Amino acid sequence: MQQSIEKDILAMATQTIDAFNMLYNGDSIVVSASAGPDSTALLDILNTLSKEKRWKIHVAHLNHKIRGAESDADAEFVKNLALKYGLPFTIESIDIPSLAEKSTDSLENIAREQRYMFLKYVAETVGANKVATGHTIDDQAETVLLRLMRGTGLRGLQGILHVRRITKRSPILVIRPLLEIDKELILGYLTQKKIDYRIDSTNLTNHYLRNKVRNTLIPKLQEEYNLEISTLLAQLANQSAEMFSYFEAEVSGALRRIIVEEEDNRITLDAKHLAREHIFLQTNIITSAITLLKGNTTGITYKHYRSILNLLEKNGSCAEAQLPGKISILKEYDRLIIHYGPLNESKLEEAFISNLRIPGITLIPELSLEIKTEIINASSFDFENFKKHKTEMEEVIDHDKLFQQLAVRLRRKGDTFQPLGSTGSKKLKKLFIDKKIPASKRHETPIISCGNDIIWVVGCQLDRRFCITKSTNNILKLTANYLKLV
Repeated sequence: MQQSIEKDILAMATQTIDAFNMLYNGDSIVVSASAGPDSTALLDILNTLSKEKRWKIHVAHLNHKIRGAESDADAEFVKNLALKYGLPFTIESIDIPSLAEKSTDSLENIAREQRYMFLKYVAETVGANKVATGHTIDDQAETVLLRLMRGTGLRGLQGILHVRRITKRSPILVIRPLLEIDKELILGYLTQKKIDYRIDSTNLTNHYLRNKVRNTLIPKLQEEYNLEISTLLAQLANQSAEMFSYFEAEVSGALRRIIVEEEDNRITLDAKHLAREHIFLQTNIITSAITLLKGNTTGITYKHYRSILNLLEKNGSCAEAQLPGKISILKEYDRLIIHYGPLNESKLEEAFISNLRIPGITLIPELSLEIKTEIINASSFDFENFKKHKTEMEEVIDHDKLFQQLAVRLRRKGDTFQPLGSTGSKKLKKLFIDKKIPASKRHETPIISCGNDIIWVVGCQLDRRFCITKSTNNILKLTANYLKLV
């Protein structure tokens, strides 16, 4: 009997590893060991299979300091387990409760994030290309149910992926060799092989929603509705993953076609083009863009996608939606901007100012900008030819009307000026709206000023008070140029 269950479990794990191309001969693996039954079984299974496959195994454990002495005992257990197998190990600790006190995120999410950061660090340190975790069918079923309860879209039904990158740009893969095996079989394997493991006491309480699903909801579904509910939910996850794997190429191609601009923390999409796509493709394009920025879409549900699609349908200049996980969506005219992190990262607006060298060239690295100034005698200046060939990054003003040092700065609260070609004053904010300057770009638009007076909103508008006239004697020519960063 013992030989049979060992043989069955090893065969099932091998089948999963092969089916999802998780491991190859000679691979180096970091095994995440918590001291619990699943990861303890995983370590034993991979260690057994490695004799033939020549895998290099490194054991990793992060003590979260959540359960005091119990957490310390888990770390000691993992250390002794690694020593028993003769495997190298890395054990570190981090005070998750202290981090949670300073964060609005949940203790569970912080612990998970820190754990994967630790596993990535260990893998990079030891030169491993794979990180193995002990997730089972039961974990998959819990995840699918939790996502359904929180309002997931179809993509969320994929649940826990068999293989994924540990971060969006890392070559290190996270693999789940036990994802097709249920907890009962795992416990039977450990019992018959007489392998000890530890139980996390917090898993026995229903303080966390996942524990309530595990300890209460799934047993009730099994007892009163379908004994195979966990397997069926795992099958649903697998089918969803297969569908999205096939569909991903189309989504990726569509995303690339409508990306207008891509930065580290921001992706700008062609809103008109996106609005013409099928609604199913729209939501998945947005999902892919968020994943490119953040690495995941944790916390984002169907209602959030509906709010984004509602922005697409809105006429007018600007609209905004806030999503979980520091994601902001801005609709600006014909662009949809997906932003990760603090929305306005500019600390320059109120404080930044740089005097212009006259004549000469002033380099402004904060804006990747240079401004050239030239003083020209009005009698030798062909104004009509200048107007015919000028770009939006060039202007001329009456040098003799300047009463103070010229400077370049950014917008300030309450800014007004007197636009050339109109009467009266105009708020700078109104100019930006009229010129359709995206809200995300307004805080970095250069402004040439003389004292408190705006002379030129670079690329947009000149102030009429400083324009040249028939009585102008000396002309100051201003040329702005954005520098291309290599």
